[in-house]
Amino acid sequence: MLNDEWVSQGNELLDPLRLPTAIKALSLLTIDSRNLRGLLLNGRSGPIREKFFESLHKLFSEFKFQKIHPQVLDTELFGGLDFTKTFESGKPVKTSGYLNKNKSLVLLSMAERLETCLIGKYCSAIDTNQELCFVVSNEGTSEEYVSQALIERIAFSISIEGLHYTDTRKIMFNLDQIELAKKNLTSIPIEENVIKSITEISHKLGINSLRGPILAIYAARASAAFANRTTIQEEDILESVKLVLSHKASVLPSDELAKPEDNQQEPPPQDEKAPNEDQKDKDATIPLEILLEAIRSSLSPEALKNLIDRSKNLKKASSNSGSGQKKLSNRRGRPLPSRAGKLDNTKRLDVIETLKAAAPWQTIRRKSQKAGHSRIIIRGDDIRIKRHQEQSDRLIIFTVDASGTSALGRLGETKGAIEILLAEAYARRDQVALISFRGQNADIELPPTRSLVQTKKRLAGLPAGGGTPLAAGLSTSYNLAQQARNRGMTPSLALLTDGKGNIALDGTPNRTASTADTESFAKLIRKAGIPCILIDTSNRPQIQAKILATNLNATYLALPRADAKRLSKAVTEAMSGP
Repeated sequence: MLNDEWVSQGNELLDPLRLPTAIKALSLLTIDSRNLRGLLLNGRSGPIREKFFESLHKLFSEFKFQKIHPQVLDTELFGGLDFTKTFESGKPVKTSGYLNKNKSLVLLSMAERLETCLIGKYCSAIDTNQELCFVVSNEGTSEEYVSQALIERIAFSISIEGLHYTDTRKIMFNLDQIELAKKNLTSIPIEENVIKSITEISHKLGINSLRGPILAIYAARASAAFANRTTIQEEDILESVKLVLSHKASVLPSDELAKPEDNQQEPPPQDEKAPNEDQKDKDATIPLEILLEAIRSSLSPEALKNLIDRSKNLKKASSNSGSGQKKLSNRRGRPLPSRAGKLDNTKRLDVIETLKAAAPWQTIRRKSQKAGHSRIIIRGDDIRIKRHQEQSDRLIIFTVDASGTSALGRLGETKGAIEILLAEAYARRDQVALISFRGQNADIELPPTRSLVQTKKRLAGLPAGGGTPLAAGLSTSYNLAQQARNRGMTPSLALLTDGKGNIALDGTPNRTASTADTESFAKLIRKAGIPCILIDTSNRPQIQAKILATNLNATYLALPRADAKRLSKAVTEAMSGP
């Protein structure tokens, strides 16, 4: 528990869910950084965050402080060839990377923007190098999330949002107590009842990975060392549950979870041989309902809301939504002027421009070299990197409701619109694709193409009529858009429907299940950041189509009598982009 010596201003004790919790977590991390591995710092840039960074320098004074930006190169992480020294010496000279150094405090700035490949490298470093301690900085908005893989591997998560500038004076650490705790840490045993209690509550909170309870066990030991205790007590277990497990929970703790354990605590009448041992084990293990109550009391309203809709957060975290959708180029593009930069395996050296940059300085540089040195002396500032203007193809996916009696008219309008857009595709580098849904499933009638001849052949004689498998149409559209992104294209979705699906994703005629499946895939498309336009083709605007447009975050257009020209114009205006 916290007392006045933690953080105080006069006799005033601060908010227990913000500043004292953050200070306690930082103190425990300093005591056992090898096992607790790091913390997640949630908060925008400001004086509070800067004050915490200053405190990190003091707490980890024997560590090397390394700040890494989200666009770091592999050579900077793991080391590589030092081109400047290699040119000067004539022999390969290698550098050491951020993740190859021992006794280092690594600050991952803007972690919500990390790419998947970098997250894997950091996770591997956390798993293999105990000499590194990570501070993962989340500076994003409420719609941006840090990868769960990183959060799972570090002990603490603290928030500094909502703290005021005056709170910077209240950030105080008991350095003497921390140093004493470091010396006494390894002498504190981790008993079986501690492992049992923490593992049990982790299971009840839906924490499937063993990393969570392991980190909580080490946090309980660090808490005991900080309190100058020789064994781990109930207070230490409760502290570790609140600091480590509360933000890792995937289900909301409820009273029902504790009922089976309450029944198990009743001693069986036939067991009378060793009452002292049973009583000792019962006293040593904290009742589950107390631990659950500790979780409830430590959860903020924001955390409770996130737990209720945990699946949404996990999907956003796993997809690195904070970094946005990275655009890959599927063509080289025209050359641009070279610029100075660091050379690695992802860039190409512009030899001519590099030699031009180094040439004027050769006379001066040779004076500082040994006599007889005839090589061209190139420094790091001379390196010039080739650049190209990269352009990505834009793909417009037409997803058309081909069910019902009016489908023939809608398909006719769509065919004309696609042909008009294809006529401009060569100038704008656009591609189009066509998906129709009818009956029980959806079909890709036209794969991504710019061929006008092939399009006319595919568009002729499309079938129509039957049920409305709207969920299947959205599922097929999402998969095609993701495939296009993987090939370096920029997909957009044009959906023509009245929003009244009646066929579930499994092909069964079930309007309720169809609505649920449609909503699920609409939100998935929205999270993926795929630009959408929904064209309501019914005779009157439909509320179902408007709801679907909201779930898709799409532009809604009601065009009951649109011809091909109006349709193509509406799509072009709504999806104007790169």
